[in-house]
Amino acid sequence: SPASGRRGHTVSRMDTNLSNCLWDGNDLRFVDLEYGGWTDRIFDLAEQVEHDQSRGTPDDEWDFFIDQFGLTSRERARFVAAKCLMAFFWARLFWPKQGREVSPKFISQVERIEELLRSSFHSESGKGCSQP
Repeated sequence: SPASGRRGHTVSRMDTNLSNCLWDGNDLRFVDLEYGGWTDRIFDLAEQVEHDQSRGTPDDEWDFFIDQFGLTSRERARFVAAKCLMAFFWARLFWPKQGREVSPKFISQVERIEELLRSSFHSESGKGCSQP
């Protein structure tokens, strides 16, 4: 199908901000589509899970969500690596500016990176940063 594109690629809105998802209890609608286009589906999933606004959702709920995609072990390893990349990306965005105090968001993001690194020995679960 045209929507599946090249193997592993998909059409995405490429803006994982959850406030751009409108759910009325029956239908899910997306707004703010100016970044939309082709993307790697594994990276898109990891970006959604690690987005700053997604961190309020417990990991076990994200795990259930991700399990619905039936990732292969190779895709799961790529997902783990992409999650770590995105966690570092968010830390960089919250990095304290020169002369300013460290923000709670930055501290929280560093703790998230530490959590992912600690669980790297369990990378087959999709939670750690090292690949099997």
